[in-house]
Amino acid sequence: MSLEEDLEKQMLQLKEAVHQVKENLQYLQGTLDEQTSQMRPLDRADVLSTTCFTLDTLIFLLLRTYGIPPKSHRIYQEVQRVRGYFDKIQKARTKKTGIDKKAAARFIKQAVGSKN
Repeated sequence: MSLEEDLEKQMLQLKEAVHQVKENLQYLQGTLDEQTSQMRPLDRADVLSTTCFTLDTLIFLLLRTYGIPPKSHRIYQEVQRVRGYFDKIQKARTKKTGIDKKAAARFIKQAVGSKN
């Protein structure tokens, strides 16, 4: 196989991949709100953050293919911002929910003490 044939084959594969990405993005754009509207807020935030991170990563890779250093582009800041949301979501998922026993004891003591 010559270099020209190999390059043409790779270009066709790239064209197919780009077409598939475009189709998936169009589907996602129309149905994302519908799909996430019934989710709990934390799950919805997770899905939307993941979607945003995926799109930002695609732009990041596109810049690299054009030879533009992505770290000097504003997309790098956007990727970092979305990563911050991932951290916040993770903290919210692992946050302990329960009763603060010391605070409850103070409330009870205050309530019992005020009735006497």
